[in-house]
Amino acid sequence: GKQAVEQQKQSFHRLVVAMYPKFASDGLLAEQAQIVMEVEEATIFFSDICNFTARSNTVTASALVEWLGYTFGVMDVVARYYKVYKVKTIGDAYFAIPGPSCLIEDDNLDAHGGS
Repeated sequence: GKQAVEQQKQSFHRLVVAMYPKFASDGLLAEQAQIVMEVEEATIFFSDICNFTARSNTVTASALVEWLGYTFGVMDVVARYYKVYKVKTIGDAYFAIPGPSCLIEDDNLDAHGGS
């Protein structure tokens, strides 16, 4: 009933806050139709591990996950140090944005540092 719906709303709220920078999560939770941030200049960092697919076929799944966790963990530390906002890891790719101060808040860096 109502309690289950409220629990779902709270879970959704926590998920949105954990996944998005504050300006975006605030807009999503306020049900804004569009959430736009304009910047004059932007840099996008996107890395992809060379020959990942071929290499992944030569190790066990657990070894591969451990190696990716270590590799991206190091990248997370460097990103935090240089105040780069990590958007996401996608398979063997790392996507980050250095720059906009609204993304580079310590709580946002901590929330996104381990995914």
